[in-house]
This record gives sequence, C-alpha cells and structure tokens, in this order.
Amino acid sequence: MPPAKKAKTESTGAIEYHEPMVMAEIGCNHMGQLEIAKELLTLAKNCGCEYGKFQKRCPKELLTPAQYAAPHPNPHNSYGDTYGAHREFLELTVDQHRELKEHCDEIGLGYSCSV
Repeated sequence: MPPAKKAKTESTGAIEYHEPMVMAEIGCNHMGQLEIAKELLTLAKNCGCEYGKFQKRCPKELLTPAQYAAPHPNPHNSYGDTYGAHREFLELTVDQHRELKEHCDEIGLGYSCSV
C-alpha cells in the first residue's frame, strides 16, 4: 500500500493552491453486486485513492418508456431482457449505498455518489 499523502497547500496572495485528490470512479463496475463494490473500494484505497465514487439513478425516470423497453444494444453484456431491466439490475439500493459508506469509513476512504 502506498504511504499516506499529506495535503499540501500553497498560498500566493489571493490564490490558494491545494494538492489534487484522486477519486476512483466505481460507477456500475460492481455488476450489481455489493461485495464486488466493496472490493473495488478496497482496491481503490490500496492504490492510493482518496475517494470512491458511485452513481445512483432511477432508470424509470431517466429513460423514456421506449428506451426502457428496448433491448440492450449489446445483449451479451446485458443483465436483463430490456435496457431498463439491465439498468435496474445494476442499481444498488439506498441501504446498500449506506453500507458502502460505512465500508469506506472503516478503510479510511472518502465516499462519493452522484445522482
């Protein structure tokens, strides 16, 4: 595991510079499985990332009815009979996101989720 980084801040008059932080975009790479999501967070921490980031969507609100009912463009990579079913399969619940946040707290990794 890489050594812990110390935050660097420089000030030059009115501008204050901060060392950038690294965020691992987990997205839906967990394939709808909570344990894979936790493993990806741990790997991100072990690689020196400061944050792990997920996405939370509501496929029925995001997609039009036609998009929701359409087949996945690449059926080999689909987790459902339709694109909507595929997206629903990949969505983690709010309780699962809460558990991921707790896992991040335990391993010293920041948790982030875009909506």
